Amino acid sequence: MHYHTCLSMRALFQEDDAVAISALADELSEDAQININGNCLTPTLFREVITSQFRDVFLARVISITDLNVILLNPEGTTGVVAQNSKYKTKGKADGQVLVQSATTIVQVEEQNGKKVMSIFEAQTVDER
Repeated sequence: MHYHTCLSMRALFQEDDAVAISALADELSEDAQININGNCLTPTLFREVITSQFRDVFLARVISITDLNVILLNPEGTTGVVAQNSKYKTKGKADGQVLVQSATTIVQVEEQNGKKVMSIFEAQTVDER
């Protein structure tokens, strides 16, 4: 069930843009359902937002994960639901401005035809500017 955490770390919270773009291209299923702050995003739009609007402008790092709950849905531990509350920093690449933000995320990971399929629901806030 750490599939979601690993994908998030590779796609969002590291400095290597090539690895992040590759992770999103290779590991995010076209069946994924993504909802961030009430906005439904297709996997294609999510990739575009992350690569051209987020990663082009910001560097991000996790400060803490204050709550993490994992419910496994099969004995192998490959499907389930992850709920977490995390705090992270984003730093503007151009201006160096730092934002401290929080996110509450619920992710369901299923398997379809041998591939992982995620449904992501997330609410984000800006805590400090």
